[in-house]
Formats: sequence, C-alpha cells, structure tokens
Amino acid sequence: DKDDLSFDYHQKSLAIRKALFDEQNASLAESYHGRADVLRKRGNRVEALDSYQRALNIWRKDNVAQWAHKIAICLN
Repeated sequence: DKDDLSFDYHQKSLAIRKALFDEQNASLAESYHGRADVLRKRGNRVEALDSYQRALNIWRKDNVAQWAHKIAICLN
C-alpha cells in the first residue's frame, strides 16, 4: 500500500534528521508534517494531530515569516 510505504519513508527520514539535527531544526518539521498527512489519511487523527503540532511548534520558533505558508497549510 502506498500509504504504508510513504509512512515508512517519513519515519526513516525523521530518524535520520533527528540524528543529524537538534529537535528545533526546520527540516524535522517537514518530516513531522509529512508523517501527519499519512496518519490523517489513515484515520489516526490523534497521532496526526501530535505530529502536526510538533511541526507547527518548530516552524513558529524558527522564523514565522519564512514558514508562514507551511504554518497555514498545517493549520488547515
């Protein structure tokens, strides 16, 4: 299933980015957001919401103006 494969890739990406960067690096937000999209599609809204919130927290702390479009998409 494409969603399973996508989720696996997002999980691997997140693990690699966590090993390379600190928890507030904007690249982690990309992984959290992608992971959340797959979880939402699967109907796992609680876990998806947690991942969206993690992405939002990072983007808001990094540079709100730079990430405004990502923040808007995430909030939608």
